[in-house]
Amino acid sequence: MRILLAAPDRDLLRCYNIILDEAFGETVTAFDGTHVLALLADTDFDLCILDRDLPRVGHAEIRKKLAEKGIPAIVLTNGDAEQDASPEALPEALVLPFPFSPDEMRAAVRLATEKGTEPVNDHE
Repeated sequence: MRILLAAPDRDLLRCYNIILDEAFGETVTAFDGTHVLALLADTDFDLCILDRDLPRVGHAEIRKKLAEKGIPAIVLTNGDAEQDASPEALPEALVLPFPFSPDEMRAAVRLATEKGTEPVNDHE
């Protein structure tokens, strides 16, 4: 499985890489929305895990591109219920609020890849 990880914090990306590489295979990282869109144009992915607050390109534009390509997504949020309930709260994506454990992240990946792009929100 090939997973695209996108978050502005490089230390967090390293941690996510460790959590996911062993269990699921190859991970590719991106630090901003522009990099995510470039990777999506050139590479096929089975899943995208992206931080809701990526710089340069907003998550809504990235989610649109993911939906066009049929790539399921997990959106990492700060756990702010008001933010997660906003009109652009991404009903097609699984929302994983901080803080979460490595086991919760692995479970979210399994759920997202089993469900594809069907509406899922495990944290309501």
